[in-house]
Amino acid sequence: MARRGFSDRAFPNGRVLRFCRANSDPTITQIGRELGVSRQRAAQVVGHLRDEGYVTVTPSATSGKEKVVRITIKAAEYLAAHAASARKIERALERQLGAESFDALGHLIENLSGDEDLRMSDYLRAKRQGGTLRYPEE
Repeated sequence: MARRGFSDRAFPNGRVLRFCRANSDPTITQIGRELGVSRQRAAQVVGHLRDEGYVTVTPSATSGKEKVVRITIKAAEYLAAHAASARKIERALERQLGAESFDALGHLIENLSGDEDLRMSDYLRAKRQGGTLRYPEE
């Protein structure tokens, strides 16, 4: 990422940037729902991204209380660099593990991070804290 011009230690919230890129005129409220946080917390995240030049924030044409968030060229460049770096890491990991193990790792990650209520981050957080993660049906 540093070679691509993104050397800051604190990278932008890629999830918010990807959400804004994928949705037409996303609002701060929609971003909050996507992140599972309050509108106020979403506004803080968006404010930081705006201050760093990754998004613009404009009043909504349909609601006086809402703000529309759009990515900037800098954000698009960041997302492209991030995707290229991820592909490079994936290729190196596949070479190191071999195709069969790499595919198995992909299936494991897919199962841990599915569309269910529990995400991989929940699982890893519980493991780091020495606990276990129980699924709702358990």
